[in-house]
Amino acid sequence: MDTVNDTLETKIAALLEAGRAPSTHSCYARDMEYVEAWHRLTFGAPLPWPAPTERVVRFVAEHLTALPAPVDDALCAAGLKRFAGPVRATTMRRRLAAWSAAHHARGLESPCRAPRVRELLRCGRRAEAPVRLTPALSETQLAAAVSRCDRSVAGVRDAALLQVAFWAGGRRRSELARLDVEDVQPAGPGRYWLTVRRGKRRHEPLVVAVRDEAATALGAWLSALGATSGPLFRRLFRGGRIGGRLSADGIAEILERRFAAAGLPAALSAHSVRAGYVSTAGQAGRPLGEVMAATGHRSLGSCLRYYRAGGTARSCA
Repeated sequence: MDTVNDTLETKIAALLEAGRAPSTHSCYARDMEYVEAWHRLTFGAPLPWPAPTERVVRFVAEHLTALPAPVDDALCAAGLKRFAGPVRATTMRRRLAAWSAAHHARGLESPCRAPRVRELLRCGRRAEAPVRLTPALSETQLAAAVSRCDRSVAGVRDAALLQVAFWAGGRRRSELARLDVEDVQPAGPGRYWLTVRRGKRRHEPLVVAVRDEAATALGAWLSALGATSGPLFRRLFRGGRIGGRLSADGIAEILERRFAAAGLPAALSAHSVRAGYVSTAGQAGRPLGEVMAATGHRSLGSCLRYYRAGGTARSCA
C-alpha cells in the first residue's frame, strides 16, 4: 500500500511541476534557497518537513520587523538579500507561496496558510508605508545614458540594451535576458521585428518593431556579436571577450551603472525604463491600445500605473 501511495505522490508532484511556468520554477527555487539559508542561520539545522507553524510565524514576524543583525548581514553577504532591514509583505507572500508549494510537492499540509501566519501578513501589509512609484526614465535621460557608451564592445552592447529596453515597448529585464539572436528579424531598412518571449505560460510571444536609433544600435551590436544563434545580450570578459547569456539581474546592474555614469538620479532603476516608455508614449498622445500592444499589458489598470507626469490626460485628449 505504501508503494502505491508513494507512486501517487510522485505523479502528483510531477503534475504540479509541469503545470508551472518556467519563471515560476526559477522564482520558487530562489525563494526556497533563501528560506533554507534563513533556517540554517537561525536554528543551525536543515529545514524540517513539514515545517512547524511557529517557525513560519517567526520567519514572517522577523522579516516584517527586524531580523537579528548577524542573520541579516549573512543573508546580504551571501547575495540572497539585497538590503538589510525589513522586507515588504508582497515579498513575504511570494516566499510563503514557494514554501507552501514545496510542502504540497512532498504530499504535506502547508503551515504557511495557518491563521496566525495570515493575520501577521495582513497586519504587516497595513503597517507598511505607501509604495513609492518608480520614477520614469525620460527620453533626455535615455539619450544621456546612451551618449556615455563608447565604441568598445561593452559600449556597443550597452547602447543596444538601453535603446531596445526603452523603445521596444519598455521591456522588462527578464524579457531582455531571454532574447536570442533568432528573435531578431530584419523588417526593411532601419527596422527589425523582435519576438519577445514572456514568462507566463499562457502568454503568446509578443512581436514588436525596433526602429530608428534603436534599430541602429541593435544592428551595431549584432555585427559586433557576429553570431547567428544563441543569446542576444551576453556577458563580456576582460579584453572584450564575449561570454554567455546575461541574467536579468546582470542586465539591471548594467542599466543602473549606465544611469549612474551619466549622472542621472540614483532613484532610477531597470524598472524605470518600462515606466519611461509608457509615460513617453502617453505624453506623445499615442492611444493606450497601441501602448498596451507594445508593452504586452492585458489589463488597462496595470498599464495606467506606469504613466507619470500627466501622460494619461494627454493620451485621452
